Amino acid sequence: MEVTDLGPTQLKNIERSIRAYSLEVGKPAQAKPAKATAPSQRSLAALLAAGVVALIVIAGGAWYFLSANRAPPAAHLSIVVLPFTNLSNDPSQDYFADGITENLTTDLSRIRNSFVIARNTAFTFKGKNIPVKEISMIKANSLFWRLTKAETEAAIAILKQAVERYPDYGPAHSMLAFVLLISGYVGWSQMEPQLQLAGRLAPRAAELDDSDPWAHLALGYVAFVRRRTNVAAAEFRRALDLNPNFAAAHGYLGWTLAFDGQSDEAMTHLEEAIRMSPHDPQNAIFNTGLAAVHYLEGRYAKAVEYSSKSLQQRSAFTAGNRIHVASLAQNGQIDEARGALARLKEMHPDLSIAWIERNVPYTAGPMAKFLEGMRKAGLQ
Repeated sequence: MEVTDLGPTQLKNIERSIRAYSLEVGKPAQAKPAKATAPSQRSLAALLAAGVVALIVIAGGAWYFLSANRAPPAAHLSIVVLPFTNLSNDPSQDYFADGITENLTTDLSRIRNSFVIARNTAFTFKGKNIPVKEISMIKANSLFWRLTKAETEAAIAILKQAVERYPDYGPAHSMLAFVLLISGYVGWSQMEPQLQLAGRLAPRAAELDDSDPWAHLALGYVAFVRRRTNVAAAEFRRALDLNPNFAAAHGYLGWTLAFDGQSDEAMTHLEEAIRMSPHDPQNAIFNTGLAAVHYLEGRYAKAVEYSSKSLQQRSAFTAGNRIHVASLAQNGQIDEARGALARLKEMHPDLSIAWIERNVPYTAGPMAKFLEGMRKAGLQ
């Protein structure tokens, strides 16, 4: 990759000029004599190593690297990729813009000793033709993270079609496995058949591309649902080894540890996930995990605070509603708990103590504590 210094550039709404660099993807950097004092072309790695804090923009097939300033020598590189905008006036095409943002974020996050603010949407850069198989991890991803039953079912249908048409495309396998398990966990589908299918898809995704962090996220989630905490944690840690800035891996590692009662480490990973990706739609899930941590530690008021935050983000997320009901009951807010339970049962009519025991992957001790609150709220 070759970087050309374009010199100071005046940008709209910014008083001082900003130095800009053009990145030519796929072209090796030119070797420069050691005596050069102000080279116009430098490798991206050299700029990053120099501690440039930057915004990277893509336009017309070229990457523009805008240097805002230089970070102190001891500081880590900090990068944020701002969301791209759909200019087509067709809202159904929003997933393209979202996908471009996610792909660039993912690639940059692999740089060691950097801090990348994650953006959970999806895929490649503007102006490049996107393969049909990728158009399907983009549309499904955009639908799924709205966390509603109808849109999750639509995402599953798209991903099943992608797996059928492109059996060697690993990301479709891992994403489908993940979405199936979330659907079963929140009660939008039967967990056992979803788990059986996901249990085949996730290993296939890893077989196709063992270096894909999402494959290990899917493997970890399969193990989590089966209450194999150690196996799940190992897979999530493997995902983090492959991508140190993978906010979702921090979040699901924390969620798994929370459901096993490992509260301190769980909180560390859940808070890190939210810090790395503060506007991520998955934060409704991770705030549910934080609510579970506080609930299991007997901090019921804090549990209500975090479960309320989860419901503000995704009101239809039934797992957030469950921990909210239990937390209210244990906090002495019995009338509110019963009202919350009634609303939850409208979303999940077959909810029962037996359903939770079968489908919610708390380990034995945490499960007993959780059911105590649900029973107090009136669930049978």
